[in-house]
Amino acid sequence: TRRFMSIRKITNVSFNAWQKDSSGNMKRTLNYTIAINNPLIGKFSAVTETQTLYKESRDGRYYLLDSEVFTHDVPYHDYFYTITRYYIESLSKRKCRLRVYTDVKYRKPTWGLVKS
Repeated sequence: TRRFMSIRKITNVSFNAWQKDSSGNMKRTLNYTIAINNPLIGKFSAVTETQTLYKESRDGRYYLLDSEVFTHDVPYHDYFYTITRYYIESLSKRKCRLRVYTDVKYRKPTWGLVKS
């Protein structure tokens, strides 16, 4: 985990413990700062990530986790966020399969961006 965060230049990490929500899923929120390599935006952005571990997950067999990521210091950050679904499936004692799906979700219509 530390190596991954170092490579991605993630700093100032804080997170809550997993909590059960009203649907029976487990949730937690992470806050961190990520380095951005774009001269037009700035060098860093604050990030809020909400992770949901679904109750359908079965320990040792498979896990289904969604991660919603909101970046706060990039242009038009209030128009969109990303959601990534991780499906981790045990194939044997020493082997698993990881499937990753990602999508951009829009919170506001983007026509204003096109017009201006």
